[in-house]
Amino acid sequence: MRVALFALSAQVGCALAALLDDAYRPDFEEVR
Repeated sequence: MRVALFALSAQVGCALAALLDDAYRPDFEEVR
């Protein structure tokens, strides 16, 4: 149970990081 919860939280964190990366990337390219 704990391992499944940890895997789920890691997956959510990874998805959130990818979402934030996509959100911020255009700003970085505009600054360049």
